[in-house]
Amino acid sequence: SGAAAISAVLKVNLPVAAFITAIVSTFYFAFGGMKGVAWVTLLHSALKYFGILIIMGFALSKTGGFTPMIEQMPAYYWTWDGNIG
Repeated sequence: SGAAAISAVLKVNLPVAAFITAIVSTFYFAFGGMKGVAWVTLLHSALKYFGILIIMGFALSKTGGFTPMIEQMPAYYWTWDGNIG
């Protein structure tokens, strides 16, 4: 579709327009597109991190914190090996 649009606007044949589209797309994704992917990934990671913190804070406020869990679970749940072996 990009080649068809460029072909109509620049009045060139379709293979030349496809080549122009390929070159422009390559440079866009190599320079601008990869930077955009990096920024979106950072934003997505930050939103996930803050979402997990919000959910953890809500869960801890509703359950009374870590103390009720520590008191009711077996002691080996809180050891480094978890009763393995």
